[in-house]
Amino acid sequence: MDKNTRWVVLGYVGIGLITAWVLIQGLITTFHYVGKQINVYDLNKELLGLGNNFTVAHLSGIVITLLIGWYCWRRDSLRHAAHEVVEEMRKVTWPTGAETQTATIVVIVATFAITAVLFLYDILWDWAMGLIL
Repeated sequence: MDKNTRWVVLGYVGIGLITAWVLIQGLITTFHYVGKQINVYDLNKELLGLGNNFTVAHLSGIVITLLIGWYCWRRDSLRHAAHEVVEEMRKVTWPTGAETQTATIVVIVATFAITAVLFLYDILWDWAMGLIL
């Protein structure tokens, strides 16, 4: 497995985990809202050993995510695009630690300066409104 394929696989796994979590949370909410939260305790106890907190929503979310991941992996165009993204990311010139630290300090100082200016504008506006009203 070359370096690009390793990053593509890690990307697919990461996106798959995020997708599964979002899908499971959405299904749990949907099943709860509809009132159909079905506990598959017997299935878990006999086959999976995952306890009674593993529900049909969890099982459905995982199965749907695996099917979507398998479909995406089988599509050559998506895999090719992912390899191109990894290749382009290798060409990026990343900032050094010192450059990142300097940029962070500039952002923090600018944030405080703008906050101070807006605070002064607010005081001025409050004073002007006090004169008018």
